[in-house]
Amino acid sequence: MARGLTLIELLVVVAILATVAGTVLVSQGGVEDRAGQDITRHQLTELREAVLRFRRDTGHLPKQGPYALASAGGEVQVPAGQDPADYAAWFHSPANLSQLYENPLAGNTEPRAYDLDTRRGWNGPYLSQRGHEVSVGDDLASDGSAGTGEGGARLLTVPALADSLEQAALATGLGAVFSWTTPAGPQPRAGRPLLLFSLDDETQARVVSCGSDGAYAPHASSNPTAPGSDDLGVYLLR
Repeated sequence: MARGLTLIELLVVVAILATVAGTVLVSQGGVEDRAGQDITRHQLTELREAVLRFRRDTGHLPKQGPYALASAGGEVQVPAGQDPADYAAWFHSPANLSQLYENPLAGNTEPRAYDLDTRRGWNGPYLSQRGHEVSVGDDLASDGSAGTGEGGARLLTVPALADSLEQAALATGLGAVFSWTTPAGPQPRAGRPLLLFSLDDETQARVVSCGSDGAYAPHASSNPTAPGSDDLGVYLLR
């Protein structure tokens, strides 16, 4: 006569199955995280290429030369009805990729549109993804040396590009930051914005992702990202 399993034997089997299932889930989570990092590295490369096309066409990196604010010697005007200080903070945010989507001089008498004879001028858009805007703090230094985007004043509707490492919006004293909106409405979860730093210094200009932990580690020295952080980054012109 066949003998059935005792209660203790059943518990042992259940424990073994639970251990195997847990191991599979942990392994799957690791694979998904690595895949997200690989996709984000590809995004960094694509954004770098977009910035380099902008530079090839215009002769300048974004927000430099004529593409700087008029108050800083450029030709970009503060839109009518907007506070110059508020607009400057929005303009200088490292998350702001607006010049890769739209010609910032389009409303000027000299828009510097692309000239087929000289092969110079804005010839975008340089990024295909549109309609994604993020809320971010204005404490991020333009050279990446200070701030995390979680402090200062809250900048709304910053045209940005999310990395592929999905995170929840972050609640701070400013309200929700790193919260995304699209024409379809708010997004409860998305990646952190890719950040352009040191555009005024071609030896240090770089694009950075906040990495798997979703937190940017302030940094401005010889490496694109802070040593010991999980941030991902590439130089634009090296």
